[in-house]
Amino acid sequence: MSDVFREVDEDLRHEHLTNLWRRFGLFAIGAAVLVVAGVAGFKGWTWYMTQQAEDAGLRYEQAVDASENGSQAEGIRQMELLAQSSSGGYPALAALEIAGLKAQAGDIEGAIAAYDAFAADSSNDQNLRNVATMQAAYYLLDTADTATIRARLETLASADNVWRPTAREVIALSLWKAGSYSEAANIYRELSNDFQSPRGVRQRALVMLNLIAPDEQASGGTGAGSNQ
Repeated sequence: MSDVFREVDEDLRHEHLTNLWRRFGLFAIGAAVLVVAGVAGFKGWTWYMTQQAEDAGLRYEQAVDASENGSQAEGIRQMELLAQSSSGGYPALAALEIAGLKAQAGDIEGAIAAYDAFAADSSNDQNLRNVATMQAAYYLLDTADTATIRARLETLASADNVWRPTAREVIALSLWKAGSYSEAANIYRELSNDFQSPRGVRQRALVMLNLIAPDEQASGGTGAGSNQ
């Protein structure tokens, strides 16, 4: 008798599974296909992005090589193409490189405009925007007054900004060029004693203090030897 019940039970299970397959079999196949397609699509997308990054990297190297061993105009042309057509971080690097190449070619106004445009673009990485701001300020040292330099670097020179030492160094350079020796020396003195500042900044500050010392003393300043 138990065999009869077992056969009936198996028949019911078979009928139940058959009904389930008829109702949901196509959905199961569809779901499996979607999973496989999703995995294949993800792998394809990953491969594509890798290829794009490798291609952009190669094009960037070629553009740098062209600017160093060919002509700056050709380097700028290749960098402009890279900035317009590539993905990832290379468009930003290319844009900064373009600004630098313009400066090297003697187009200081063009370089400053390029750096300013980059710094104003909120889609760029903030650290790179800060680099652009600093570079523009450097190139403005020969033409802009100290008030203009201070205004440009106000945010970066604030007490809680990691760029403060570098920004303060540029401001001090501007003051020195303008003949404000005592004020410039005070900033350099501050930088030379600030061990939170990069070593290079501290070393340059000491060099500038020695350079400024005669002019500072002539103007009634405290002298480069004072580290107060």
